[in-house]
Amino acid sequence: GRAGCEALEDGVPYCSAAYYADPAAYGATEWGAGYIRRTRRPQRDILGFIRSRRERLDSVNLMLADKEARRRLWARLEAEVPAVYLTASSDYFIEISDIHGGKHNALRELLGRLRISPRETAAFGDADNDARMLAFVGAGVAVANATPLCRQAAAYLTDSHDRDGVAKWLRQVLPTL
Repeated sequence: GRAGCEALEDGVPYCSAAYYADPAAYGATEWGAGYIRRTRRPQRDILGFIRSRRERLDSVNLMLADKEARRRLWARLEAEVPAVYLTASSDYFIEISDIHGGKHNALRELLGRLRISPRETAAFGDADNDARMLAFVGAGVAVANATPLCRQAAAYLTDSHDRDGVAKWLRQVLPTL
């Protein structure tokens, strides 16, 4: 299968021109392909772009449609590059960032600055990259169509995102506070 690459710098996502032109060939869904084309900035030489900006990048994401190749690469990264944070927002992604990256660490930092306890906090998620955040807060909520890891980490489960699961949960819980 094909492999693609993207990099984020100051929150702006850049990707290979080939991935931008045909995201489905790399494993993206129809919805995902539209999202990629609306948000990414294509680069003819994404590897050159990454090399030239490696000190400033937020993260690098790899896209592999071949799930077995993805599994092998993930295992190799875990074994050979221990000082990075690995996660995924879809089953064809490998998201690589600084060891201190991740939504859970960002939320920990924000709550510390605001002096809010994690147990007084709700968070919502649907993918593996949300699991540690959901486990960190007092009310971690996974939508019904979340990945198994995300659902396992959550204290609560709500309806799927396409059936307004987050809104339903909030309408049910907020009046009880």
